Amino acid sequence: MVEHRTLSPLNSSPHHIFKIGYKDYLTLPVSTDNKSFNPSQSSFELLAGASRLSDGGRHGVPFTFIHCAADQSIDCNWIEKNLKTWLHVDDVFCHDFLIAVIFVVREGSRIDLAALSRGMQENWGTRWCTVISQQSVPLGNCSGPHVFWKGEIWKAYRLYDDVNETFMTSIRASSNFGSFQALRVSGDFYQSLSVAVPSRIQPPELDNKPLQGIRFAVKDVFEIEGLRVTAGSRAFYSVSKSSRATAPSIQRLIDAGGMLLGTLKLGSLIAREEPSESVDYHAAFNPRGDGYQSAWSSSGGCGAASASYDWIDFTLGTDTTGSSRRPALANGTFQIRLSHNVLSMEGVVASFPPFDAPAMFARNIVNLEDWVSVWIDAAKGSYDKLPISLIYLQDFLPVENKVQMQHVDKFISDFESTYGIKTEKVSLAKIWHAAPPIGADDPCLQSFLKDVGLNSFCYGTYRCFDRFRCEYWERFGKLPYVNPVTRWRW
Repeated sequence: MVEHRTLSPLNSSPHHIFKIGYKDYLTLPVSTDNKSFNPSQSSFELLAGASRLSDGGRHGVPFTFIHCAADQSIDCNWIEKNLKTWLHVDDVFCHDFLIAVIFVVREGSRIDLAALSRGMQENWGTRWCTVISQQSVPLGNCSGPHVFWKGEIWKAYRLYDDVNETFMTSIRASSNFGSFQALRVSGDFYQSLSVAVPSRIQPPELDNKPLQGIRFAVKDVFEIEGLRVTAGSRAFYSVSKSSRATAPSIQRLIDAGGMLLGTLKLGSLIAREEPSESVDYHAAFNPRGDGYQSAWSSSGGCGAASASYDWIDFTLGTDTTGSSRRPALANGTFQIRLSHNVLSMEGVVASFPPFDAPAMFARNIVNLEDWVSVWIDAAKGSYDKLPISLIYLQDFLPVENKVQMQHVDKFISDFESTYGIKTEKVSLAKIWHAAPPIGADDPCLQSFLKDVGLNSFCYGTYRCFDRFRCEYWERFGKLPYVNPVTRWRW
């Protein structure tokens, strides 16, 4: 007998929480109308007593959908190969879901059900098998683990605790297509959320999607349809409204097959914020070192989540003046900040638009290249026309750190010899001094530009939040609380 709870979130269908062994699971209804799919309910009921799922004597049966491609020869060898692959790559699927199996085939396909049933029983302990046509499967169904309970089909999700408190909210798909809502399930760790993770097993129809089975989460500055943005600030959240659409830069990943798990924590109002300053929402825990190092910010939740959890493939943040580069360094992950204007920043809370850019975090640099290519829709290929030279700016080097300079020089030397490219060393300060612009009285570039970058940034980021301050004042009759760094900038 296993613990089994039924919860009814606001304005949605119920979901069920149960255990298989040490693993926590959640089920969500596949469709509000299951009339199109009617396998013999009595067959399932015969299995209920042997099922490991229980609810006060009322039993649910875990089962697996196996979708078969139109041109696929279905035999025990094919099934054996696929199931072993699924058990290796998918943390949601497990042997318990093979107590019953439903093969989904194209209309007119031939399959020896008797032989398959014998093979499944001998090799996997399966109690019951059947075959249905693809046209009979309810909308939204897919391959992989499900649960049959009270005459309905439920999709199984693995529940993981956000033990390092990196998530602002975990989500579930809404009944409205393309929309999301907060999951509202807490974890065993106090103040932590549970995250519902979908199976990586997808039907053959999605094989052409480059991000099929890939999971990701995003910094809570990207608008997600049905959710309210916090921007890491309770004051900002108090005046924000449910987003009517998902940010285009996120939607293109979902359209490519990516599975969104939720939104991640950040420094308040996209600013630098250390854990001791995180008064609105607890800072994410950096998993490196003793577990109490700063995750840095503002995309600290993105860096910490990427480093902490192998059930997330990549995370998405933003970078203006280092907001993603610093967390990648602190949390020990790979990260790439896209060039400005490569992707639309529509539906993203702005910090300083001239510098704002999206960024991606991942633990594997090879996969990072593949996922970024999908994100920016870049075609891979070889390029015969190499650049003539590599520009080596000398103004910003750590010249006092001899060890680091040795690594820099060694990298440049290796790069030159590998690609047959000569390095061109350039000093902006020397160029300025040799030919300063008209009206520039100071021959020193650094002195001339002393406060230009800082003042421009502070002015720009202040103006980005004009509307927020006005709306907050109109509603509450006071200015919003902001952290010390933001107060200094403003």
